[in-house]
This record gives sequence, structure tokens and C-alpha cells, in this order.
Amino acid sequence: MSDSIGHPPSESIPGVERIDPRSVPVAVEPLGNEASSPRAGFTQVASIDDMAVGVWDHTVGKSTHTEEDEVFIIVSGTVTVTEEGEEPIAFGPGDIGILRSGARTTWSVTETLRKVWIAREPSSG
Repeated sequence: MSDSIGHPPSESIPGVERIDPRSVPVAVEPLGNEASSPRAGFTQVASIDDMAVGVWDHTVGKSTHTEEDEVFIIVSGTVTVTEEGEEPIAFGPGDIGILRSGARTTWSVTETLRKVWIAREPSSG
């Protein structure tokens, strides 16, 4: 049995935990085959019931995604997110965004981006 943040039972795990998203290491990999391709990656830092929490980095450039349900907060950098068929939305530090499952998006990162994300973990059934 796990506690509310996914840890096994232990007296050493606090009821309150602090994570500084600015210092979480994130390994980024190229999103394409070209040397100029942007790089992106994520690290999951916690789990609470069926929710995962993590940090995502994306270097300057464009990428496309089919989204899952997610709430995110921009820690640093700037990006314009465009859902297919919709107007672009600009995000910067401190902004909160909501992504809906199935949305097809293009991320145009103009300053290396770091966001904290909270999303449902995939169901195992």
C-alpha cells in the first residue's frame, strides 16, 4: 500500500514535500533528425493517486503533440501554443494552461521553456 503521493509506507516520508522545479534535472533529446531540431524531455517528480506531476523542458523551436488532459504552469521561457483550427495562445512565466485530451497542438518555443505539468496517469486496465 502507498501513501497519497505514491511512496511505500514509511515513517520518514513527510506529509509536506517541497520540490523546486527550477532545479529538477531534465534530460532532453532531439525531436527530429536534423542538428537544428529542438530538444525536449520530462521528469516525473511525484504521483498522487491517479495524478502524475512533472517538469518538462523544450528548447527553442517547434513541435507538434496530440495532448492528454493536463494542467501546466510555465516556470520559465515563452511559447505560443496553437490548437489545430484555433487561434494561437501565448504563455510566459507564471501562466497556467489547460490541455484537453486529443487536442492537436503546435508548440512554438521562442525562449527555452520549462513547465510543471499535472496529468492523469494512464489507466492500467
